[in-house]
Amino acid sequence: MDGKPVVVVAVLFPDVTQLDLTGPAEVFAKTPGIDFHVAAAGSEPVPTDCGFTIGADVTFVDSPAADVLMVPGGRGVDHAMGDPDLIRFVRGQARSARWVTSVCTGSLPLVRRAASARRAANWDPAGLEELIPEERRQDNGEADTAFPDKR
Repeated sequence: MDGKPVVVVAVLFPDVTQLDLTGPAEVFAKTPGIDFHVAAAGSEPVPTDCGFTIGADVTFVDSPAADVLMVPGGRGVDHAMGDPDLIRFVRGQARSARWVTSVCTGSLPLVRRAASARRAANWDPAGLEELIPEERRQDNGEADTAFPDKR
């Protein structure tokens, strides 16, 4: 991307599955040429679904524009889908991001409220059947999600 670092922004919300956030963070943060950030609604530590907290280095207000936006999953996704500040942040970032990604149930806020306003997203078939009609489900090569193998 023209010699500039690739800006990756991960979204942090209460009751996130920490591995959904920290697994990709481990890779992104150690990859040369990537400027990695974790964005949250505020500056206070955010509880994970494991009982400990994680801090963000930027807020939804002062986050840089993402080249890659990553939304992790977790028990807190239901609340995240109803959080207007989080949805506004994700929607705004998704407008200009080159890639919009998610891990597991992190696809729910993307598909239901945010990225679907701009482009289609992949989904977890086990969790989205009641949310997204069959004709709206597609893989357009721009928005990717990751799910465990259910074979």
